Amino acid sequence: MQRKTFAAAALVAVVTGCSSSESIAPGSGDGPFTQAEARAVADEMQGELTAIIDGASVSDILVPSLWVYPGARGIIGGPIIFLPRGLNCPTFSEPLPPADTDGDGVPDNLTLTFDPAECIFTNPRGNVVHVLSGAVTISDPSAEDRGLHLSWADLEARTTIDETIFFLRRITGEWEQIKSSTGFSLTDQTTVTHESSEWPSAQLVKDWQVDFVADDGVTFSHHGRLPSGTLTIDGSTERTRNGVTRSLSVVTTTPLHFDATCTERPRIDGGVVVIEHTGPRGTSTVTIEFTGCGEDPIITLS
Repeated sequence: MQRKTFAAAALVAVVTGCSSSESIAPGSGDGPFTQAEARAVADEMQGELTAIIDGASVSDILVPSLWVYPGARGIIGGPIIFLPRGLNCPTFSEPLPPADTDGDGVPDNLTLTFDPAECIFTNPRGNVVHVLSGAVTISDPSAEDRGLHLSWADLEARTTIDETIFFLRRITGEWEQIKSSTGFSLTDQTTVTHESSEWPSAQLVKDWQVDFVADDGVTFSHHGRLPSGTLTIDGSTERTRNGVTRSLSVVTTTPLHFDATCTERPRIDGGVVVIEHTGPRGTSTVTIEFTGCGEDPIITLS
């Protein structure tokens, strides 16, 4: 049972992770960066902040430009894939069950390896083949707090339809989250590549640090909603598609304060983030200043 649990977790890591709907791609077209494009950048940033506040996975921060190719979601994650029983996929590092020194349910160190000769799944009609390869290591980064560290080594999922159409997703890098009674800390240093016979190749490179500290006298619980506290987001995203690279660099110059009692969006009542956008038309800076609960932030383009 434990073996199946870890296998399921690894398969989820392969086929989900950094994927969502495509967002507006700021910086397209000719001429200088416009206020409307600055608003699009700010709206994307606010959407990611809302996702964090509402409890969505912060591992997906600022990834909307890397979508799941149309049709691939059902193929990769749906019932169309037939999973043969007794398949030796993935293989697990020893010992099994893995050691869990602090008893928090996260193994001290466990590597799941996907051999493409074994990790090949075919639908009953035989026209859809899904192959997994690479490895992912799950480890516990903290003996005191709740933590999870994931390390991907060219973990790849490739789906082929009728031997000609294919979709491929590859992830490498490190992801870590540590939670305590006062807040959480997230580090995301991953590279995700999408290739397909149907769509242009795309790549997303992330280097993020996200930290949250609850207000004095407030306890942070991983079981409950985010309490009032300060949030900082610093890092960069580099997105390449059709041979064109655009990057976003975000710096929290004044910590963002989240007001859990606020019922109107934005629920951030203070703080400033500065986003530097670089693309084919040069570099532009978008500053977002939050002024109060439910009040539209001040967006400045420079």
